[in-house]
Amino acid sequence: MAGFQVSIGAINDVSDRDHDAVAQPWKAIPSGRVSLRTARSVAVGGASVGILASLLLGPATLAVGLMGLAIGVAYDLGLKRTAWGWLCFAVALPLVPVFAWLGAGAGLPPQVATLFLLGGLAGTELAIANGLVDAPGDGQLGARGIAIRLGPGPARATMAAAGIGVLAVAWLSLSGPGGAVGSSQGSGAIVLGLLSGSVLLAAGVVMSLRQDATWAWRGWQVQAVGIAAVALVWLAATSS
Repeated sequence: MAGFQVSIGAINDVSDRDHDAVAQPWKAIPSGRVSLRTARSVAVGGASVGILASLLLGPATLAVGLMGLAIGVAYDLGLKRTAWGWLCFAVALPLVPVFAWLGAGAGLPPQVATLFLLGGLAGTELAIANGLVDAPGDGQLGARGIAIRLGPGPARATMAAAGIGVLAVAWLSLSGPGGAVGSSQGSGAIVLGLLSGSVLLAAGVVMSLRQDATWAWRGWQVQAVGIAAVALVWLAATSS
């Protein structure tokens, strides 16, 4: 998965080099710190590592890995600045734990339907948060990503609603009948972990609600950390 993500990230920077030269000239390629040839080599190398490592773990793991790679590349090369870019996040995010469970020989993750609901909401939130960061440059270059199509106000409201949805699904699925909260010896640690991730996610949303590019960038990063924390706790709790 690390190899696949490295490849997707490098392809994104190669594809965005002209856009970044206008909107984010400090990034690696437009600033000249990384050559185009090096970036392309990283993209090929990362994909190769991901494919070979996945192949060792079986055809199902390889199939899910390739699906995620294909979604990432499609996002990088065309869908990123269209109205459908958010769908790549929503579909690809829940594939990560599926990949991990299959790779470990454990079959599908627990509560897989809830997992895809959580991943879809989290992916939508992160896609819009990322779109708000890129919106000024996208607007100059005529791109029409989800944040621009919705408009600043509706985009921020949709992002916040998706974040609330993530927290609601995570808490309710662990607190309901048979849930891990209150029914296991480690419930205190689960609650503490969920609270920590929830605070981070909420703080990131608040940052992204501000009409400032720097705060939008910080908010996107904090939301990503918060979602990762909530996801890890949720997966650990449902697997115990």
